[in-house]
Amino acid sequence: MLKPLAATAFLSVTLLASLAILANPALADPMQLGWEDLLPDGGDVARPVALTEHDETGLALRLNDGDVPIREDLDGLEVRITGYVTPVSFVPGSRASRVGTFLLAPFTGVCVHVPPPPANQLVLAEFPEGIQLATRLSVDPVIVIGTLRAEKASVDVTTAGYTIEATSVEFLNDTNSSRMNRFFWGTN
Repeated sequence: MLKPLAATAFLSVTLLASLAILANPALADPMQLGWEDLLPDGGDVARPVALTEHDETGLALRLNDGDVPIREDLDGLEVRITGYVTPVSFVPGSRASRVGTFLLAPFTGVCVHVPPPPANQLVLAEFPEGIQLATRLSVDPVIVIGTLRAEKASVDVTTAGYTIEATSVEFLNDTNSSRMNRFFWGTN
């Protein structure tokens, strides 16, 4: 049992630590976001659409709806979101072995052959450290932690409704990955 003075000191330190976290959200755990959280006023999370014809020209990806509402109240929050990677560009000097900029999407297969989700279901991620290019990159989900910005960003192939300055990107472990529905992300 703590003595009265020790108990008071312990409570004071605990209170100060709590106040520091409240004053500086970066010290708190990142907010867990699901894809439905990116949709203003609710709505359905994007799902892949069946291909009626294979588009080798890459024009399918240009068809996403960039003129959709986004959640401005999420701007500047430290978040954790899980999704699938579509590489956009490589880390300079990595000889095309590390992906530094990528689109994060709620389902796998968002590439030039598949129409993408609307802009409020795409996040453009910048990760200076880069993700090692590997076969599993586009089929296994990743967990991204970083500062979310509620700002639309156009890349060559589409428009993303959000950007994230990633501080951490990790593959889900094999146990979690093997139990997932690889074509739909809801509450992560």
